[in-house]
Amino acid sequence: MDASSLRISKFDGTNFHAWKFKMQMVLEERDLWEVVSGEIKAEQCETQLDQATYKRKSRKAMAVICLAMEDSQLPLVRSASGACDAWSRLEDHFEKKSLANKLFLRRRFFTTMMEEGDDVLEHINKLKTLAEQLEAVGAPVCEDDLVITLLGSLSDSYQFLITALESRSDTLSWELVTSRLLHEEMKRKEQGSKGDEASQGQAFITRDNQRKGRPVKKSWPCHNCGKIGHWMAECPSRIQENTERHRPQRAQDSGDRYRSQRANVAQEEDSGDYLFSIGETTSAKSSDIWLVDSGATQHMTCSKKFMRNYKGFDAVDVHLADDGIVQAIGSGDIVMSMKTPQGMKKGVLTNVWHIPKLSRNLFSVGRFTKDVGPVTFTKDGCYGEAKGTKWKIGAREGKGLFKLQMTPVAPEQANAAKSSGCQGGTKSYLWHLRLGHIGHDGLNCIVTKNIGIGIDISSVKKWDVCEGCALGKQTRVRFQSNTTAHTSKLLEVIHSDVCGPMSMATFSGKRYFVTFIDDKSRYCVVYLLKSKSEVAAKFMEYAAMAETQTGKRVKYLQSDNGGEYKSDKLARFCAERGIQQRFTPPYTPQLNGVAERMNRTLVECARCMMEHAGLGKSYWGEAVMTAMFLRNRCPTRAIHQDKSPYQVWTMKKPILANLKVFGCHAYVQVPQDKRAKFDSKSSLCRFLGYAEHQKSYRFEEVSTGAIKISRDATFMEDKFDEGPRNYNDESSVVEFGDHDEDEEKEEGKTDDDMDSSDDDNEDTRSSKSNIKRHTRTQSLEKATVIPSPKRRTYRGPSLEHVSAAAMDFEAAYIVDSVGETPTTFKSAMESSDSGKWKEACDSEFDSLQRNDTWEIVPLPKGRKAIGCRWVFRVKENQDGEVERFKARLVAKGFSQKFGVDYEETFAPVAKFTSIRVVLSMAAKYGLMLHQMDVKTAFLNGSLNEDIYMDQPDGYLDATQPDYVCKLKRSLYGLKQSPRMWNQTKNGWFFWKGGIKRGPPAPPLHHNRPPQQQVFGGVYVDDLILASSNNELLKSTKMALSKRFEMTDLGELDYFLGMEIKNDRKTGMVTVQQTKFFKSVLTKFGMDNSKPVKTPQDPGLKLTKNMCEQECKHEDTMCNVPYRSAVGGIMYLMVATRPDLAAAVGSLSQFSSDPCPTHWQALKRVLRYLQATPNHGLEFTREEGSRICGYTDADWAGDIESRRSTSGYVFMMSGGCISWKSQKQRTVTLSSTEAEYMALSEATKEAVWLKVLLGNLVR
Repeated sequence: MDASSLRISKFDGTNFHAWKFKMQMVLEERDLWEVVSGEIKAEQCETQLDQATYKRKSRKAMAVICLAMEDSQLPLVRSASGACDAWSRLEDHFEKKSLANKLFLRRRFFTTMMEEGDDVLEHINKLKTLAEQLEAVGAPVCEDDLVITLLGSLSDSYQFLITALESRSDTLSWELVTSRLLHEEMKRKEQGSKGDEASQGQAFITRDNQRKGRPVKKSWPCHNCGKIGHWMAECPSRIQENTERHRPQRAQDSGDRYRSQRANVAQEEDSGDYLFSIGETTSAKSSDIWLVDSGATQHMTCSKKFMRNYKGFDAVDVHLADDGIVQAIGSGDIVMSMKTPQGMKKGVLTNVWHIPKLSRNLFSVGRFTKDVGPVTFTKDGCYGEAKGTKWKIGAREGKGLFKLQMTPVAPEQANAAKSSGCQGGTKSYLWHLRLGHIGHDGLNCIVTKNIGIGIDISSVKKWDVCEGCALGKQTRVRFQSNTTAHTSKLLEVIHSDVCGPMSMATFSGKRYFVTFIDDKSRYCVVYLLKSKSEVAAKFMEYAAMAETQTGKRVKYLQSDNGGEYKSDKLARFCAERGIQQRFTPPYTPQLNGVAERMNRTLVECARCMMEHAGLGKSYWGEAVMTAMFLRNRCPTRAIHQDKSPYQVWTMKKPILANLKVFGCHAYVQVPQDKRAKFDSKSSLCRFLGYAEHQKSYRFEEVSTGAIKISRDATFMEDKFDEGPRNYNDESSVVEFGDHDEDEEKEEGKTDDDMDSSDDDNEDTRSSKSNIKRHTRTQSLEKATVIPSPKRRTYRGPSLEHVSAAAMDFEAAYIVDSVGETPTTFKSAMESSDSGKWKEACDSEFDSLQRNDTWEIVPLPKGRKAIGCRWVFRVKENQDGEVERFKARLVAKGFSQKFGVDYEETFAPVAKFTSIRVVLSMAAKYGLMLHQMDVKTAFLNGSLNEDIYMDQPDGYLDATQPDYVCKLKRSLYGLKQSPRMWNQTKNGWFFWKGGIKRGPPAPPLHHNRPPQQQVFGGVYVDDLILASSNNELLKSTKMALSKRFEMTDLGELDYFLGMEIKNDRKTGMVTVQQTKFFKSVLTKFGMDNSKPVKTPQDPGLKLTKNMCEQECKHEDTMCNVPYRSAVGGIMYLMVATRPDLAAAVGSLSQFSSDPCPTHWQALKRVLRYLQATPNHGLEFTREEGSRICGYTDADWAGDIESRRSTSGYVFMMSGGCISWKSQKQRTVTLSSTEAEYMALSEATKEAVWLKVLLGNLVR
């Protein structure tokens, strides 16, 4: 027996209450609990048999208990006399009934609070567990206290439900309250809440006729003295002041208090004991006035002219106190200018809601307090505070209103602040950017203490603003600094934590990253992950690397209690290597502060760099890896030395001379062998970081998105996707929040998402816009303009002018920074999945050898061998999960010569129509649908020509390295291979397999008689089998497997990108392409677009002349993936979506020269796909197998050529089996003639279908 068979987590000293309950269940299940609990004692056993049974059960129970405990806890029970004694010792130790333990648990019970956004069930269970622990130590909590504590600990958004529950006349039971809370949470999720107070966001106003919306006194500050606990009207200092100075006026105002009036704005100065906002019906509307609102849950504006990073969302109801409802339709950021004791500053209000029908702009005190700092109200104004700076944010202007003393800044002025520095601080600010937005003190430490090599400034000048930092580093109040001493040796303690999932995956599908930090040096290594399950493998990789580089051994691994760190795989590895794992107590991530703080630092640094460079969220992986590279080379307070982590780790100073600003543009030299004589010698790229294990840079080519590794580049560090930066702007910004970079403790959760602008709104940008997004990440909802390269205004030192020593800089240990499918055998063997790729290559090579594909011979004189290469692919199932790694050896057939190496090449495959006919017949006759795959299908064909090929990489014959492979079989990549396979397959089907081929559809095969039907559809090497007889199906599979090497994939569920469901009981077959259509939307950035109901705008006629009318469209469309998008939609149309046929036929006409209007029309089709995710084909038994066809044509619908468009669709078993929409070849003189031409096309298809079905079912 071992611990794994118990299926419970081992007790590590931190989860006794839960472990105790689970152990009791295990012991009861094994009939051992009565011995452990003391229900049966040894002295109660009368006979020797009973005593022997008791001892046996006691020993067995003792073994179960000990095997379910970590080694560190075993000393507590090692000397116990039996299982009962051991259990008692554990209860006495972990459930002490001392006063101190009771006090500790009661304090935790009454101080546990639910944060906004937390899961309600998790919070309820947390309180219930604490109550059970209190009961175990002799301090039970009654049900009333439990209910009161639960209600008092809920977040502010549940105040309305609390009020409703408190108003009930009956007793509030625990079951009632918890059920109402869970129901409320479920209702909010169903309504699609948007996160921060989401759809329940409300703006409270002064008062209405019923005096609604009054908050709890203790929750809000007095508007007069700023203290919490009373209203302004009850303020002692105000009462005293009014008694002495305004007694007559107070009497009059008091008498007016309850007058019935419309409460659109605050009416009286004495009504300051109410919170206020602005209703919809205020007479004087102005988009320039901002009022300070202590009741609104969000900053709100009625105009978006000052907003940037604007993103639209589905309308959200906002409730006003006059029972009116307005709708928020989007959000964005607004830069505000304000006067502070230090002069004019700028600050950023984030997530400001856009509510067009709002009468005034509202500055939310609650949101400002939560995001920035406290707000204090006095009788003449209100004051905000952030980072020790206090300034006036609102002034009283009569009638109890506070007008905001900040002025919104236009976006074009705000953008200038993004890259500004103080006067003369250009170089300092540039190095601030190069080093990943390092703080002023950190940069000053590098310069003054000579920590790095290559810094070309002698002193650091203060810069006042970096908007990337302002938007990327806002924090909460941190925990008290950790006082634990650092270790004295490398690798003695390794801290680790996982960050994610990110809201958007990288280009290689990564959504997490894990950090491993050495305690002594603080040297950090980052790995990007697709899932948390990869942590164990990455730690093994890290340990091997670190121990090899340092010559030390890892002793301790410090982490939280995440399941990824408690996996059996990691536990076995640590046990074998003598590595002890240390876990933090539950719900205390602060005790894993080193890793938590590093993750936050990396995320903030990455966010700042992406914000400054104007890159989308998909670049977060590149940014995090670059942040790791830079942080390892910057000083940190944590190690208390004038050294960087890199220097402590390697004993070398880091070389900083070649650092560049992340995301900047650069011209990268094109290698000579990859360009023609008069081609450009360089290409425009964006800088993405530092190459893995190479002394080079990583770039992404702007025009193609290809990743390049090069050291030959000319950088333009003032040029980014959003245009040039000016490093000498004099404006400045107040950076709201705590920006400390080197503390290890922080309250709350680690940032695990990137905050960058979203491009989902409907507004298209002007053709004069300087904003440009790369085609791999741009949202198609906002077509952007690609500007031509401009002359740079700032030139930093180019690589040609840097010394040889500076050129020899150290590259980061960047692991799996891209993780794309390898393109060469060498890159596959150097990747993180090298073992899996090698296994795939071995399998392919063994298959080639078994099929006697070639023989090794010397190359004859006068003949030239063709090359070969490995092609790698990760195959996924219909759920997107990795199914297997596949490698295939492919001949370079493009170098073959007609008449020498090949003759004919034609080879047919099954039409999609034929496949749909098989599926419709399966629905009609209740057929079973199965799928098989022919392994290395092309190798079954024999060659008639003599073809010589180079030996494959990685499998060179050591005894005959100069020989070549004389091919005997039709290898993949040869021009004649498909034809050879088709002839081999057809020959066997005709003469050996007993399966006949339908004349009009060569790759569709069937077996007779009808009562013993087997239909087979073949698409290259994928085979569908449909049969009504299970035995016949098995015999057919056996016959195929004897002739060819087959893979039996079982029941058909995924074929050529189509998801197929066959319900034989109901006689229904459904065909969809959900996974493929989602990948299309994601690829083109339309997965969050606004859906539309039709694929085409009926009022829009697309023409080629539009390109001439829309000037400069060449620059606009040069990098827009129009053809690729048309191709993706076309495959959906061909397979399962007849509703797209007309739209694809129209849009595909402009693939060679599209203009922005064509692009907008294509995006509409993608938005239509977003609205119809579940559309597909459905075949049913009840509809029968009779074919019904429909056809029609417009007349002169193409306004340029005046040609008409024909269309037809054929139905069978209730679903579409064939369809077409195509422009006619000639101009027709009448609508009748156009319809006759359409009828002719439909008749041809009808005849083809008739012959096909006649051959199949007769």
